[in-house]
Amino acid sequence: MNQQLEKKLEKAIKQVKHQLMQDFEQIRKSIEKMRKIVHIVTRTTVQRASRDHLLVEKCIYSQLTAEMTQEDPDIQILLDHAKDLYSSLLRGKMTLADDMLCDLNQTREGYREEET
Repeated sequence: MNQQLEKKLEKAIKQVKHQLMQDFEQIRKSIEKMRKIVHIVTRTTVQRASRDHLLVEKCIYSQLTAEMTQEDPDIQILLDHAKDLYSSLLRGKMTLADDMLCDLNQTREGYREEET
């Protein structure tokens, strides 16, 4: 009788272990799904915040440049030069050293004109 009872207990323990392993696997899968959802939501939130930040920065920049050019129209020339330089740098048509050399030559020519 002891052997039959031991076998029944071993069988019951195996069934409980098996059920616990299945439950554990379901819990693990659920946690993994929640992590993925949190990651997706977090990534989307960061993207939205970054986009919103850039839009606000662009609006502030536009407003600031409009106010500056109203006060001093020559500032628009500097802004246009900066925009052209940035575009040239992005396209690889010019380097900062090229621009500095160009500015240096223009400055020297300006001094020569003032001397005469």
